[in-house]
Amino acid sequence: MRRLNTTHTGQRGDTIIEVMLAIAVLSMVLAASYNIANRALMTGRYAQEQTEAVKQAESQLEKLKYKASLVKSGDSVAGTIFDTASGSTTFCIGDDSSLSKITSTNSSYDSVCKGRSGLYALDVNYNATSKTFIVTASWDSPIVNNANVKVAYKLYQ
Repeated sequence: MRRLNTTHTGQRGDTIIEVMLAIAVLSMVLAASYNIANRALMTGRYAQEQTEAVKQAESQLEKLKYKASLVKSGDSVAGTIFDTASGSTTFCIGDDSSLSKITSTNSSYDSVCKGRSGLYALDVNYNATSKTFIVTASWDSPIVNNANVKVAYKLYQ
C-alpha cells in the first residue's frame, strides 16, 4: 500500500490571530461608519425641528401683524396688547386670532399656545418701551436640551 504524504510544504493558512485581527479592524470601521451616519441623521432631524419652529414663530408674527392692522382700524381689544402703559406683556395668538395672556396659572396655555402641530410651545413677549415683539417657539428635543427659536419683530405704527 501506498502512503499519503500528509505534509503540505509551501502552503500556509491564516492563523486564528490574523483572522481575529481582521475582524477587529473591520468592526472598528463599521462602528465608525455607523457613528457618522447616526450623527448626520440627528443633525438633519434637529434642522427639521428648527425649520418647523421658525414656521410656527412666523405664523405668530403674521397673526400679530393682522392684530396691528385691526388697531389701526380702531379695534380696542387688539389694542390692549400694544398698550404702552403695560410695560412688558407675554401672550400668544390662537388660530382663531384670539389673544391669550400667559401667566403661571393660565390653564389655557396648553391648548391655545401649542401651535398647529402641538409640539411647539409658543409665546410672544412685547416690550412696550422698545415696541419690539419676540416670538419664542420652544420644544422638547432629544438632541438639544431646552431647544428654542426666537424671532424678533419691531412694530412701526
